[in-house]
Amino acid sequence: MKEYFVTNKAKTILETKLIGGLLAGILITVFFSIYGKAAWVFFVGSIVLSLTYLAELNRLRKSPERIIISSKGVEYYGISFSFKTGWENLESIISHRDIFGKYEGLIVDVGEIDLIERRIRIMPVKILIPLSSFEDNWRVSELGQQIKQYAPHLFEQEHIIRGKNN
Repeated sequence: MKEYFVTNKAKTILETKLIGGLLAGILITVFFSIYGKAAWVFFVGSIVLSLTYLAELNRLRKSPERIIISSKGVEYYGISFSFKTGWENLESIISHRDIFGKYEGLIVDVGEIDLIERRIRIMPVKILIPLSSFEDNWRVSELGQQIKQYAPHLFEQEHIIRGKNN
């Protein structure tokens, strides 16, 4: 069993996104306060959104994301929820790109997890375990080697998907 913690780089990127969302909410509130008829609605909404972002930042700092890999499966401790699941329940590896770079992660169906803790009211249908948050180059790291050892089906499926797109 091996435990991996989110990297400082990934933590900084997430904090930047949360602060960016907070600032966008404030700017929208100021804009609608000056030019909008229903300024109070946006003002109250912005306060709620701001408090939510601040709570997420606080949660991120108190309890860092981590992943535990074992022969039985994966345990993921994220900001919004924590769960464990077997290797057979991991669906695929996906890639995502935004202004901060490329991220890769594992997709898990919510119906196939054992929920440890939930800190949000609404659960998504699919969950992303952000592997790039734990190792910058996770594929060649010990984390990647363990995933290849326990869940080779993820890499076989990935090659098929990439082959169709090329």
